[in-house]
Amino acid sequence: MKHLLTFIMLLLVLTCCTTETDRNRMRAGLDSINVRNRNGQPFTVSDVQPYVEFFDEHGTPNDRLLAHYLLGLAYYDHGEAPMALQCYQDAADCADTTAADCDYAQLARVYGQMANVFYYQGLYQEQLQKTIISVKYAWKGRDTLLALNNYEQIIHAYRMLGQFDSVIYVCQQVSTLYRKYGYKSSAARALVSGMRTLISNKEFNKVKNYIDVNSLIEFKFIIPIK
Repeated sequence: MKHLLTFIMLLLVLTCCTTETDRNRMRAGLDSINVRNRNGQPFTVSDVQPYVEFFDEHGTPNDRLLAHYLLGLAYYDHGEAPMALQCYQDAADCADTTAADCDYAQLARVYGQMANVFYYQGLYQEQLQKTIISVKYAWKGRDTLLALNNYEQIIHAYRMLGQFDSVIYVCQQVSTLYRKYGYKSSAARALVSGMRTLISNKEFNKVKNYIDVNSLIEFKFIIPIK
């Protein structure tokens, strides 16, 4: 009943003359769903769909970007990966990358989710391509942690593609960047991932050289040093 009443209220807004107050109210509703997403709280396709319909008619590119992105998340959470991918692509198409206020960080999240879908479908080359794009937009959006987290995801694509030299290279690069921006535990985590690759390849002679003095200080919180 609650969902039905919400849908009827939103339908009234859609069918009546839309004012700035209406748009602000709808944006607040969309933002509330985004907060639920950030907090790991569930939401459904029917929760998001009215906002997609409204903002497709009355929203800014950033409004439409967020609405289609959240719709994709809702589909994916309900096991509908093809629909989720379509929504993510729709979201990316909504972005106006020529605009000064383009929400590049949100666009990075869209491509990051596309990469995630491809990973779990075993499409690692596609995952790699989308992850690289997500990193580019995260930097443009000045979201340093998002950029580094997404860059770290490239490690998994390279590992599944059997490109182990690239795994080691990215591990070292992203670890250095994490340290540069003050994320020491993340820097250590990235190095651990590189060490696992070296060990799995039985390149034991490289493991000792792989860790410098500063890295050892970080590693002692993760693995015992004897």
